Amino acid sequence: MNPLNAAAPLLAVQPIPAARAATGSSAQQTFRHIGSCAGVALTIAIAAASAST
Repeated sequence: MNPLNAAAPLLAVQPIPAARAATGSSAQQTFRHIGSCAGVALTIAIAAASAST
């Protein structure tokens, strides 16, 4: 595992007050999932484009 990936959740919620830590954590997780989905979609689009040529 990349050390940056392990530290990303901590870095994302560090500047947020303790009372709002759950909100910061959920926002970070949402963007992580959106990024993962976008990566998969891009990979599929590239694979499909290269298969059709």
